[in-house]
Amino acid sequence: MNRQQPQPAVSYTRVSTKAQGDRGIGLDGQRHAIKACADVLGYKIIGHFSDTASGAGERNLEKRPGLQQAIAIARARGIPIIVSEFDRLSRNTSTTTRIMIEEGIDVFSATEGRLEDLSMILSRAARAQHERDMISKRTREALAEKKRQGVKLGNPNISEVQKVGAARNKERAEDKAVEIADALEEVDNWSTLTAADVVDLLNDRSILTGRGRPWTLSAIRRPLASAKRHLEARKDKPRILDENETYRRNPNFGRF
Repeated sequence: MNRQQPQPAVSYTRVSTKAQGDRGIGLDGQRHAIKACADVLGYKIIGHFSDTASGAGERNLEKRPGLQQAIAIARARGIPIIVSEFDRLSRNTSTTTRIMIEEGIDVFSATEGRLEDLSMILSRAARAQHERDMISKRTREALAEKKRQGVKLGNPNISEVQKVGAARNKERAEDKAVEIADALEEVDNWSTLTAADVVDLLNDRSILTGRGRPWTLSAIRRPLASAKRHLEARKDKPRILDENETYRRNPNFGRF
């Protein structure tokens, strides 16, 4: 008896800040939760999209090119978007309504599956929006109290800011290399593929560059070299997660 072929889907991950990625629901943990969900529901991820941006505010969708791309592909092909949790999609009810009602796109959650009752999804979005508003309120109150105490706010050390920015760019490049490695790992004899083959593979699967563009030969060379290092390491030595990394890969890590 032939097994039914998996159906296509796209995945979407989001963190608000680098710190959240390090200590909360990291992109890597979200990706693993989504893949597990897709396997159970019978879907094959054909495109991975991600943002480092807030999910709050009426215009939050305009500031998230990754989500815009995921929506465009899901709408064009009539396929669902899979997220680790619904608040990764948005913490704003109007955004959720637009995606699921106006665009008519199914969204699955790795922790909750597919909710047939849209009102339940919208209630979760409203709760996420309320939680985000409360966080903002507490932050403003804490800053105001610090200011009253005479603490000088702001970051006068520009060089440190630049270092953080450079580190973040390096981290994004590493995330993209891992994403490419994951795609290549699904291909037999990946080591025989040329750079042009990899470009075609990634573009066919709608896996875009870090700038949200299709891959070219000039753009793929450095990320491909990094991806191959990851694949060689996986082949030569089975990866064993330490306790801290195991927790970080759990999509609920840092939420309690």
